[in-house]
Amino acid sequence: MLTSEKTKPRVLIADDSRVVLKTFCKFLQEDYDIVESRDGQEAWKVLEADDTICAVFTDMQMPKVDGLALLQKIRSADNSIIQSLPVILVTSQQEQDERVQLAFSLGVTDLVQKPFNKNLLKSCVRAHIKPRHIAQLNAESEIAEIHPVTKLANKPYFVDRGVKEVGFSVRHQQAISIALLSISEYESLNRQFQSIMPTILTKIGGFIRTIIRQEDTLADLSKGQYGIILLATEYSEATHLLKRIKTSIESKQFSYKGSTISTMTHFGIATLTVGEEWTFDELLNRANVQLSNSIKNIEPPKEVQEIHVESKNIVVKVVASTFSKIISMINKHQANLRSQHSKAIIQEMIPLLEFCNEKHDLKLDEAIEVIKHKCNS
Repeated sequence: MLTSEKTKPRVLIADDSRVVLKTFCKFLQEDYDIVESRDGQEAWKVLEADDTICAVFTDMQMPKVDGLALLQKIRSADNSIIQSLPVILVTSQQEQDERVQLAFSLGVTDLVQKPFNKNLLKSCVRAHIKPRHIAQLNAESEIAEIHPVTKLANKPYFVDRGVKEVGFSVRHQQAISIALLSISEYESLNRQFQSIMPTILTKIGGFIRTIIRQEDTLADLSKGQYGIILLATEYSEATHLLKRIKTSIESKQFSYKGSTISTMTHFGIATLTVGEEWTFDELLNRANVQLSNSIKNIEPPKEVQEIHVESKNIVVKVVASTFSKIISMINKHQANLRSQHSKAIIQEMIPLLEFCNEKHDLKLDEAIEVIKHKCNS
C-alpha cells in the first residue's frame, strides 16, 4: 500500500528508551505518523511488513540488533526502496568516534544527538524525509538521474545531493567544498570532433572518478562541465585535488582519424568552512564566479620554476614543464592549441623576453609592446 498525499509521512523510531520515544512523539507527531520499535530486530520486521515507512531513526545502542547492525541490514536489503531509505542515527556525546565513522562507511544518512534540540530535529526530518510513493517513483525512474552519455549523475541529482550535503555540513559544523571543472573551448571541440566527444567525456569522467573518494559526488552538468561535491574537505585540500585532476586530464591525449586531441581545463571552488551557514546555491554561485574568472584570465599552471637574477633583483617565472611539453608537441606536429591558449603561453614568456632584451640589447622594445597589446586585446 502506498501513502496518499494527504497522509502524514510515516517514520520508524527504533530505541529501547521510553524517554527517547516519548520525545520523538512530542516533537514530531504533529507532522508525522510515528511507529515505535524497541530494538533493531523488531524494527526490521516493521520495515518488511509496512511499505509506508519513509525514514528510520535508530539508536546506536540497542538489545538484540543494535543501530549499526540495523543500518547494515537496511543498506544490503534486496528491496531497493528499503535499501534507499533515509537512516538517521541517534547518538550521544559519549559515542566513540570509531563507531560514528563506521556508521558513515555503512551509509548512514545523518546523525542527531541526544538530548534533542527540537528545531534541529525537525530540520533534520524535513531535509531527508519524503513520502514513500515519491521514493518509489524516483527508484523506478533512476535512469533519469544518470547522464545518458557519461553514465555520471546529472545536474538535478547533483543539486538535490548538494542541498542535502551542505545542510548536513552546516548542522554538524563540518567543511564541504563544491567544485566545478570545465573543458576549455568545449563548443569548438565538439563541432570539430562531434562523433568522438561522447567517448572523450566518458573517459574524462573516469579519470576524475579515480582521483576523488567513493563518498564524493561527481556529476556531468552538460557541455563539458563537471560538478564535484567534496565532503569534509577544506579549500586547500580541494584546490590540491582539483590540480591533480586538471593535471591528469591535460596529460591525456585522444587519437581520432589521424588527429591528436588534447584538452585544457579550468576549475572553480567554493568551500563552506566550520561556523558558516552558506546554502548550496550560494556555494555553487561562488564556484561559478571563480570558474568564470579562471576562464577570463586564462590562468597558467601554478607550478613554476623561479630564476633569480641578483643584479636586477627580479624573478622571471617560466612554466617549465608545460612549456617543454608544448614545444615537444609542436615539433611532433601534435599541438592542438587554440588562440587563447597560445596567448596564455606568450603572456607567460613576456618577462623573459623583457629580461633578455635588456640583458643582450636585442632592441625588441617596440615588438614587445606590440605583443603585450595583442595579448590584451
